[in-house]
Amino acid sequence: MLSALRRFFGRRHASRGVSLDQAVDLIERKFPSVLKRGIYTPPEYKCSRWLVIRGPCVGSPSHLGTLLVESKKIADWALHHAKATWTSSETEQSAKQFLPQWLNEADESDETVTIPDADMLAVLQPYDLDFIYKLAIMHWCPECRELQSNVICGDKDRELAGKRSKWTSEWYCMHGHLVHAEQNEIKFF
Repeated sequence: MLSALRRFFGRRHASRGVSLDQAVDLIERKFPSVLKRGIYTPPEYKCSRWLVIRGPCVGSPSHLGTLLVESKKIADWALHHAKATWTSSETEQSAKQFLPQWLNEADESDETVTIPDADMLAVLQPYDLDFIYKLAIMHWCPECRELQSNVICGDKDRELAGKRSKWTSEWYCMHGHLVHAEQNEIKFF
């Protein structure tokens, strides 16, 4: 696989680069086994003002609270993300392309909470910190029993040992209650 990628990218002039479409085309032609085939079925329900992207109700075991994202505030991000990124999962890629339209059509007057389908969650969840930093969230703290407009994020126990880095990510509510803790590790090859 690496030799085919080197040959493909080696033929490109450095100043022109490679477009996303060219890279996707190469992977689909040369490495079809990395594709996860499937057909995405968009949800039949309409998006409300708030989406749940983390918490016990969406199967996030490290989250004690619930992270809500304001639909319209991430619509531009979703459009850019759909144009600029690609994934080998066909259903997730289709969800990514459907998401901007779904968010733009959200009913802002509907204050209920919408749970996106699994493929949309796969698109949204890796960017939860981005949404927090954009101040596009509300967070439910089960200890305070209230919605709060932000969380305090931090890392602790950072350790760099040889070819790996480990740390613990923690989020706290505005009153200091732990609402998320997750062990992270990166291995360098």
